[in-house]
Amino acid sequence: MRRALFLAALAAGLVACGDSLSPEDLTGTWSGTTSQGRAVGFTVVAAGLSQVSLSYHLNGTFCSYDSDLEFTLGTPLEIIDLEFEAVNFSIGVSTPLTVSGAFTYESEARGSASISNPECGGKANFTWEAQKN
Repeated sequence: MRRALFLAALAAGLVACGDSLSPEDLTGTWSGTTSQGRAVGFTVVAAGLSQVSLSYHLNGTFCSYDSDLEFTLGTPLEIIDLEFEAVNFSIGVSTPLTVSGAFTYESEARGSASISNPECGGKANFTWEAQKN
């Protein structure tokens, strides 16, 4: 009898651990902080990331500056297996942005970003963490 109860409890635990987040669990607004101590935020809809806001500091050979980006994606960035990535996403004429992330829990996400500015001779690399609002 004890063994049957133990096996039933173990099976129930395995089923609970196998539960995964659905896109509906992720929908909403998210906000957090970068490793530079600056703000990051994004909006998730059923189809993926639809809006991104990001503050960063870039220190280059020819210039140094702070910037706040906010943009809406015409086609949401798809979330696959709780992860997303945009490589060389253009935010200006010659300023590519690479951003990636993963949802670790229903209300927590982490990732990294890299912004290059060849005219400034520099690049900003940082990590970020966000929570669902």
